[in-house]
Amino acid sequence: MANLHLAQIEYLSQQLIDQVKNTNNLIVRSKFELDLVQQTLKAFLTVHEEWIVERELDHERH
Repeated sequence: MANLHLAQIEYLSQQLIDQVKNTNNLIVRSKFELDLVQQTLKAFLTVHEEWIVERELDHERH
C-alpha cells in the first residue's frame, strides 16, 4: 500500500510541476498580449485624435 501512495505522490507532484509551468507560460503570454493591447490602443487614440482635428479643419474651411 505504501508503494501505491508513493506512486500517487510522485504522479501528483509531477502534475503540479506541469501545471505551474503552464500557468507561468500563460502569465508571460498574457503580459505580452496586454503590451500589444496597450500599443494598439495608443495607436488607435492617436489616429482618432488626428481624424478629429482633420475633421474640424475641414469643417472650418466649408
